[in-house]
Amino acid sequence: MDKISCFVLTFNEEKNIGDCLRSLQTLSDDITVIDGGSQDSTVKIAQSMGAKVLFFSTNILSEKIKWCLNNLKFLHPWVLKLDADERITPAASIEILTLCSRHFSDSINGIYLPFEVNFLGRKLHHGGIYPFRKLVVFKAGMVDVEEKLQDEHLFLLSGSSIRSKEICLHNDKKTLTEWLSKHNNYSSLECEQVSENPLASDTTFKGRIKNSFYYRLPSFFRAKLYYFYRLFIRFAWLDGRPGLVYAFLQAYAYRYIVDAKLWEKKHSKNK
Repeated sequence: MDKISCFVLTFNEEKNIGDCLRSLQTLSDDITVIDGGSQDSTVKIAQSMGAKVLFFSTNILSEKIKWCLNNLKFLHPWVLKLDADERITPAASIEILTLCSRHFSDSINGIYLPFEVNFLGRKLHHGGIYPFRKLVVFKAGMVDVEEKLQDEHLFLLSGSSIRSKEICLHNDKKTLTEWLSKHNNYSSLECEQVSENPLASDTTFKGRIKNSFYYRLPSFFRAKLYYFYRLFIRFAWLDGRPGLVYAFLQAYAYRYIVDAKLWEKKHSKNK
């Protein structure tokens, strides 16, 4: 197989979209950017690089993904879903095309790609996040997305999946201020989701652990436990200052904030 189809989700991603699309040049000749109403140069950059640009504005990422799955007309049987801050390396491109060709007509309908996080200029190899794997390559019509407000995942409707070996990159070029703003929005969505359905079904192992174990722990304490786990059990400190900052922010600028918003919501109702 020479090429696969790709779609990329964007919203104010002018710092990332160029590198993302360049990483797809040997992999795809059918690239669609689904933009959520960017106010920067995201759309202009994408169009200048030959990508098709469509618009679908929503605050719920799972709704945008489902719209793509139901409405995009893919030119190829295999499809890649990518975020703007993710990159497919040349070695990964070769492996993906090889696997797609090998499993063109069998029951393998999805491929999990491994990603390496780059944070504050450091590749993070500890803290339990290396590599993190995502089901993002699939046969058209063979996946759906969890109907969640936050932390949604693709899942197969039939058949089975395999894992690729070559590492892909998660390299967000936005500032730490932008990172914090994004995760503040994520925490609001997570708060709303937990309030509505604290034991929502999840198709991933980590998601099931979060719903069946993490959210049964006492509020605020669980964020501290999460930080301890990342820092000392999974050795985040081995990644130096960036690893320490990443573990701290994930625990206290996201999960602790979720608990604070849940507490605020509960006591606002009581008042």
